[in-house]
Amino acid sequence: MLHLSIEQQAVKPFLLADIGEGIAEVELLKWYVKEGDAIRQFDPLCEVQSDKANVEISSRFDGVVTALSHAEGDIALVGEPLLTVSYTHLTLPTIYSV
Repeated sequence: MLHLSIEQQAVKPFLLADIGEGIAEVELLKWYVKEGDAIRQFDPLCEVQSDKANVEISSRFDGVVTALSHAEGDIALVGEPLLTVSYTHLTLPTIYSV
């Protein structure tokens, strides 16, 4: 038997999630990453401020930052991209009988 899996590169927008009840927008206070940085799951990406609290946003997956969508001081809306991340994922193994 032969097992094959394929690595594929993908680019994915990292959307600003709802960080609290009724929060529709936040101010981006500080970036902890820049374009080209490798990131891992749970790494801090940025700090944002709503009208209720300051929150540190962390990565949900591993990858490389390909673009920042906002500058420090910008207003970011919930559901819109904060940044774009390139990541590698493996397809499910394909099993061939030989």
